[in-house]
Amino acid sequence: MGRLGPGKRLLEMLWPLKNYGIGARVTKPTWTQPECFWEITKLKYNRRAQREDGAIWLGKAWGTLHWKGVPVQTDVRVPSHSKAAWEHFGDAPPPADEAERPHLTKRLHKKYYVVVDE
Repeated sequence: MGRLGPGKRLLEMLWPLKNYGIGARVTKPTWTQPECFWEITKLKYNRRAQREDGAIWLGKAWGTLHWKGVPVQTDVRVPSHSKAAWEHFGDAPPPADEAERPHLTKRLHKKYYVVVDE
């Protein structure tokens, strides 16, 4: 159970994954239709929101919405990403170790934001 509800914030959930969550599939627990999920294509983390453990929990996310197994919207910003209402769709991918994670070298908007995409 998350701090604010039954799930976790989207970026909190994606940060420990391989490639910082790019390619992960996430859903909301309130969605009752089968095969409804977001596939994450791009992330923008805010470095000013870094926790003691190194996780970044603020930023923006873009992805492809799949509804009933059909891609409906492509490369749009994921709404409600800061609400604690997200879960992994299907089997959750294992967390990555530091050797598997790319270095964050792309920067945008001075020094505060890090953009991660394929």
